[in-house]
Amino acid sequence: MDEVILRLDRLDTKVDRLDHKVDAGLEKLNDKIDAGLEKLNNKISHDIGKLNDKIDASREATSHDIGKLNDKIDASREATSHDIGKLNDKIDGNREATFQQFEALNARFDRFYHLLFIFLTAMIAGLLGLLAKVLGVF
Repeated sequence: MDEVILRLDRLDTKVDRLDHKVDAGLEKLNDKIDAGLEKLNNKISHDIGKLNDKIDASREATSHDIGKLNDKIDASREATSHDIGKLNDKIDGNREATFQQFEALNARFDRFYHLLFIFLTAMIAGLLGLLAKVLGVF
């Protein structure tokens, strides 16, 4: 019996040592897992930071390009507006010149019409005078 108790004590001692070894191994494993997770979190955080920096740089570049494009559009609008103003001025000038030419032509026609009217009136008066002379009214 003493021998059995002795063996049980040894077995208990071995189990305790094995339990300590398992606990130490689990603790080391947990430490390694924690260190790996921390490294992974740091790497992910670092990579996310890089990605955010790239996104910010891309946004700034895009914003800058959009600003340039807006400036070009504004300059183009101003140039087009200026050109349209010039075109409107030319149209107004041509319209005025055409109106003046029409007025001059209308004045010529009025003179021609009056001359024609005077000529025809004189011709009719002359014919009536001849008719009166032929008929002996005068």
